[in-house]
Amino acid sequence: MFYLALICLKLLSFPLALLPRPLFLALGRALGGLLGRAGFRSRIARANIELAFPEWTPGQREELFREHYRELGVLFLEILGM
Repeated sequence: MFYLALICLKLLSFPLALLPRPLFLALGRALGGLLGRAGFRSRIARANIELAFPEWTPGQREELFREHYRELGVLFLEILGM
């Protein structure tokens, strides 16, 4: 089962390596945005941001939350591409 998963990951990561960098980044940001909107650990992320930046306005914290998930999507694709 492990080898089957490894083969699937390799097949998925190969086309990512062929993408131009701007398209790769846009795809990663879109993936991260989807994760954030889907609620993937969003309650925990929002609570941590509120604890870390209590002086920020809710709008500033929400922008950091969205940016965090966009960067998380890029990171996921970069790791997959390795």
